[in-house]
Amino acid sequence: MKKAIGAIIAVTFLFLGIMGYFYQYMQKDIIYPNITVNDLEVGEMSKESAKLFLQEKQNFKSIIFRYKDKEYKYNLNDLGFVMDYDKAMNDAFGIGRSGSLFVDFKTLISLKYFNKKQNVILSQTENLPKLMEEVAKINSDIYAEPKDASISIENNYAITPEIVGQKLDLPELEKLIEANLKPNEDIVITLPIKTVVPNLTAEKLQHINGKLGEFSTSFNRGLTGRTENIKVATGTVNSTILMPGDEFSFNKKTGDRGLTDGYKEASVIINGKYEKGVAGGVCQVSTTLYNAALYAGLDITRRQNHSIPAAYVSIGRDAAVVSGDFDLRFKNPYEYPVLIKGYVSGNRIFFQIHGDINQKKSIQLSSETISRIPKRIIYRNDPTLPTGKQVVEEPGRDEIRSVTYMTVNGERKIINRDRYPGKTEIVRKGTGPAEHVPNLPSNTESGAQDSDDAEDIAINN
Repeated sequence: MKKAIGAIIAVTFLFLGIMGYFYQYMQKDIIYPNITVNDLEVGEMSKESAKLFLQEKQNFKSIIFRYKDKEYKYNLNDLGFVMDYDKAMNDAFGIGRSGSLFVDFKTLISLKYFNKKQNVILSQTENLPKLMEEVAKINSDIYAEPKDASISIENNYAITPEIVGQKLDLPELEKLIEANLKPNEDIVITLPIKTVVPNLTAEKLQHINGKLGEFSTSFNRGLTGRTENIKVATGTVNSTILMPGDEFSFNKKTGDRGLTDGYKEASVIINGKYEKGVAGGVCQVSTTLYNAALYAGLDITRRQNHSIPAAYVSIGRDAAVVSGDFDLRFKNPYEYPVLIKGYVSGNRIFFQIHGDINQKKSIQLSSETISRIPKRIIYRNDPTLPTGKQVVEEPGRDEIRSVTYMTVNGERKIINRDRYPGKTEIVRKGTGPAEHVPNLPSNTESGAQDSDDAEDIAINN
């Protein structure tokens, strides 16, 4: 009996001794043994010593980009590529220190005496967007602007070849960075370069070898504002190349057409009346281009007639344009590009469409008035005018309907049916005392005068 009691006492003291030893060990300010961070042994180290150890063994260094004989070096830490050492140390130090004596004792036993390793992952922050932002700046050294091929109509369709450009292939570079991004070593990457082929190549221009269609109209050079507007708009459209299937938009090409865009004030038609406005004359440019496009066999996709027939072109063959509203649009139906050439010479606007002469069509245009409804006249008595005298307060005009035909390779078809609305004429009729002036004819005056050189920029009637 005494021996049994002695054995129990001995075992108890041994257990208490062991518990005391481990409890004392657990009070040490060190990471428990067999604990690793990123598979690097940090056991038996203080948090501070382990942090210094990891900073030496696990860290981002530099990334070096090479292009020909140039190098671009960046410190990754400066760009936000960092390791979270403090979190890793706290996580490692916390293993076996849950707060439950039994659980912690069990964990320590497994670590110290049974070599049960536990690994902590060292988390890292990668600021790839910041790196790519810096790398994009290298493009200023590498980028070469592509240049379209050009063609000279004046020099017998001589072609100047295109210039192929180059730039950084940023998506490919990002993939290379992600694949090679490793701690503890400088990363060296050869910059991937992407060639930039211009839209217009010499090969595409080879089929511009002849004139498909042309048209011209005349204008009054004495109207300086209108003349300047015609020159600006024509110059903007000049040298436009339309690829197969592409659509040309006059409004898109010429833009806002305001005073700040180089346009001047000139006569325009607003709500059927002639007034001062900006960019008067532009509709004559669009009309001239419209007829050239018709003669060249281009596909007209949008066109609007004026409210008043234009004096510079046959009825039914005008094309009104208004920014944000009426537009002239057409597509290139050919399998090769076409070139629009426009210029002003003397008092005439010229437009030519050049393309593959082998695809040239035989095209004739004609138009005719099919009906005319006389204008309505309203007389208003005016006692301030002597009897027998009349004054036109607002001039009117007849309503006209027209049809335009196109004959293509001998086949005739109608392309336009237009209506030019009439306008009521207002006449003041004198009812006052008669004038006693012998041998003088009755006097008729017009309060407004139609102008051959006015433009219709608002078709509202």
